[in-house]
Amino acid sequence: MNGHYDSSFNSRPGGKRHFKTVIFLVALIIIVASVSTVIFLNTSGKKGNPIPVSQPAGKTGSAESSRNDGVAKNSLSTAVTSNKINIRSGVGTENELICTIPANTRLELTGKSSSDGTWVQVKTSDGRTGWCGRAFLDVDQIDDAAAQALANVEKPLSIRVSLANQKVFVLDSKGTTIKTFLCSSGIGSTTPKGTFTVGGRGKSFYNSTDQEGGYYWTRFYGDYLFHSIPFDEHYEIEPAEAAKLGTVASHGCIRLAFNDAKWIYYHISDGTKVVIK
Repeated sequence: MNGHYDSSFNSRPGGKRHFKTVIFLVALIIIVASVSTVIFLNTSGKKGNPIPVSQPAGKTGSAESSRNDGVAKNSLSTAVTSNKINIRSGVGTENELICTIPANTRLELTGKSSSDGTWVQVKTSDGRTGWCGRAFLDVDQIDDAAAQALANVEKPLSIRVSLANQKVFVLDSKGTTIKTFLCSSGIGSTTPKGTFTVGGRGKSFYNSTDQEGGYYWTRFYGDYLFHSIPFDEHYEIEPAEAAKLGTVASHGCIRLAFNDAKWIYYHISDGTKVVIK
């Protein structure tokens, strides 16, 4: 055609078919170009879209920048052992003993703990990681939420222990129950009945005769205490004794779950009345 318009093109056999093919190709090119533009805009970091993991997130992306392969990397805090403790490969005394750490030794906390809060994961100064009893680490803080809740409770508080129901009730000044704990009192008549007064407390004790001890003890009469479920001579909680909560099991003291004994330790002051019946 030598570059000029041939008016007979559309009248030739197959001319319309060739023209339609050209139109189709042009339309296809326009569609492909449009899709490419949309994809480019959606991946160019437009406001409101996620920042790629490899791109520094700045202040607004601190949560992302603290993760690696989905694992949170929180800054480690430390704790000091208040007694000699055993470090094990997992939660529970059936796990392998990694090492024994003397008292007054600083350990790093990984931030992991057992579901009941009695065990925490730690890292030693030589890089070994394992689990130990939390009560033997000086890291305990009064729970802010619990303290705030108690601020609105009318005081003084008092405690009532039901031997028949194996429960401990914490009451406000009006006699309203604000806390209920499952417990284990003494077998037979070994737990004294009457009205007593709280006086003295500690993070742990050990009775060499019984080869048992307890965490977070609070004294209410002589050698009678509120305390956690027992630990053995290795300073480790005894699962079989924990399973007895709600039934008589002790030598006279009032046993409680670890966190319940801890609550009384922190929130029941000396001079609090205790009634056991």
